[in-house]
Amino acid sequence: MKKKLSFLILPACRNGIGLFVFFVFFRLPVIAQNIGINSTGATPNSSAMLDVVSTTKGLLIPRVTNAQRTAMNPLPQAAQGLLVYQTDGSEGYYYNTSITTTPNWVYLAPHGKQLFTSSGTFTVPAGVFTVWVSMCGGGGGGAGGCINSTSTFNYYAQGIGFGVGGGGGGADAVIAQSVAVTPGSSIAVTVGSGGSGGAGDGTADGSCTATLGTAGGNSSFGGFITTNGGGAAISHAGFGSRGGSGGSDGSYGEAYGTGNGGGCLFGTGGQASGFSGNGTAGRPGGYGAGGAGGGAFGYPGVAGTSGMVLIEW
Repeated sequence: MKKKLSFLILPACRNGIGLFVFFVFFRLPVIAQNIGINSTGATPNSSAMLDVVSTTKGLLIPRVTNAQRTAMNPLPQAAQGLLVYQTDGSEGYYYNTSITTTPNWVYLAPHGKQLFTSSGTFTVPAGVFTVWVSMCGGGGGGAGGCINSTSTFNYYAQGIGFGVGGGGGGADAVIAQSVAVTPGSSIAVTVGSGGSGGAGDGTADGSCTATLGTAGGNSSFGGFITTNGGGAAISHAGFGSRGGSGGSDGSYGEAYGTGNGGGCLFGTGGQASGFSGNGTAGRPGGYGAGGAGGGAFGYPGVAGTSGMVLIEW
């Protein structure tokens, strides 16, 4: 009859009695459904063939060098699931997936991710040789609005009369681009800041002293990848150009509405808030999105959002 066994770990005895009892115990022929190894004599879990319990010790898998692991070919017998720990080269756990005596070793690489919303340094974890990078630059800022006519009713398309501001451009972006790296190396990460919104001019004196917004900053992952920031509005009524294929242009400032900010793969551009709006509703969301232009009567443009760098392995 098969039985469950629990091995009680005995302390060493100077007179050798404890060792003798332990030796005799293990010399007995035993057939068991499952085995438990612990210091309490607890019954092993019925779902496990081997149940090891300890709060102070771990389980050591056989440790081999790369040469020793690759020398296990052919195996004495097919052993799908065979597990070893390699101590040199690409250190870590390897398991065999082959159903024949010719092994196919698969490396158990660590997995994780790190998000940068400000510039910093990424240290490649041990055992990691490839990372996937998603990133975008900062969004461009919208232009400020102004009244460049002495008559408040003299307004035309694209802000010629009432100078409603154009929107900033969305930043360029990439998604999950693979990069080969070296474990333990340090890689500089730059996160582009969002462009600032332009100041408005609300004096109806026939001139416009409102300022344009500024372009968003570029983001980069070492010397491997760079994504451009979104452009600032090129004139008070003009739009901001996109930073690249991952973003979209801002829109013109129209007579009855400020220019929209351009979007990015990771953010939504600020939406126009009306030709007399102050841009509050034109704030962009997410990362790398352009801000909306300021409304007429001197409202300021809205700043773009900063970029980001996401690293996964």
